[in-house]
Amino acid sequence: MLLYLARHGEAMPAVIDQTKPLTKLGRKEIEKVGNYLKTKNIEVDEIWCSMKKRAVETANIYAESMCRKDKVRSEDGLNPDDPPEPIQDKINAIAAANEAYRIMIVGHLPFLPTLAACLLNRPLQGIEYIPGTIVRLSSDADLNWKLDGSVNPTQVAM
Repeated sequence: MLLYLARHGEAMPAVIDQTKPLTKLGRKEIEKVGNYLKTKNIEVDEIWCSMKKRAVETANIYAESMCRKDKVRSEDGLNPDDPPEPIQDKINAIAAANEAYRIMIVGHLPFLPTLAACLLNRPLQGIEYIPGTIVRLSSDADLNWKLDGSVNPTQVAM
């Protein structure tokens, strides 16, 4: 199974807008990363996101490049301080049933690196999880997860 853990794009501060939607720069950077992924023919079967506006907007932008928009769904348990174990269990169940399945999860800090650490059985080190960062993990048939790499908006040319 392939799992893409994507941090939402840059969001407006809550003092400007309580819903914290993406900024213009945040949208532009997510579109840039999405276009990069499209050039690499990276696709997913579905995209899960938290119900927060910035995550939903990010997921919908990625869907334009990686899957159909009807494959985007808000999922409980993806908020910043949610425990990772319920999502970890759900991912492992899917991976056990279908090794070829590909999912992107669009979420927040500290949830995403905590989930990655749970899957990898070690802390996620050496990756700066700035807005728009995507970390790719893969599992084998025995649900042994490994880190395949990452990309963020500063690494992708316009």
